[in-house]
Amino acid sequence: MIAVFLILAGLAKIKSGRKGFFRDILGYAILPDSIAWLVATLLPIVEIILGVMLFVGLLAPVVSLFAALLLLVFSAAILYSLLRGRDIDCGCFGTLRKKERVQWNLVYRNYFLIALCFANVIFMGGTFTLDTLIGTNTLTHSFINFGYPLIGVWTIGLVPLAALYFHARAHQPSIQDRTPNN
Repeated sequence: MIAVFLILAGLAKIKSGRKGFFRDILGYAILPDSIAWLVATLLPIVEIILGVMLFVGLLAPVVSLFAALLLLVFSAAILYSLLRGRDIDCGCFGTLRKKERVQWNLVYRNYFLIALCFANVIFMGGTFTLDTLIGTNTLTHSFINFGYPLIGVWTIGLVPLAALYFHARAHQPSIQDRTPNN
């Protein structure tokens, strides 16, 4: 399910064009233009690569951790927009779906997919995977021992802190508001 979600999201963003996805990213008002352009260029490719690797079961637990981190970043951006009261397109599936506005349902959907990622990590990608066939489970297992604490710290601490920081920043008066009128 996660694999199909990532592949479809990446393909949809490519189909809708880099400029359209770039506009969606700018709508969040988080990244400067140059980084937003880089994200618009690379993110669809990363999503497709992660999705294909999950689909065939190549380093599935490790890739699941990266997918979970990606979904957490998406959730933080959506939370930031929701807390600022912005009514923007989420940019999740490009033009494949009707424009989808940022809303709490997207955060819940992402957290459900993150839970599926964790299940994939816990069960080491399943029985019938490329990992099992070529024997990469040992390498994957050593990475996972490092990944669990990383994901835990990120989920419990950094995402809510980032959302609060961006919320406070959004409600901070601008430089023009703070300068006295002469």
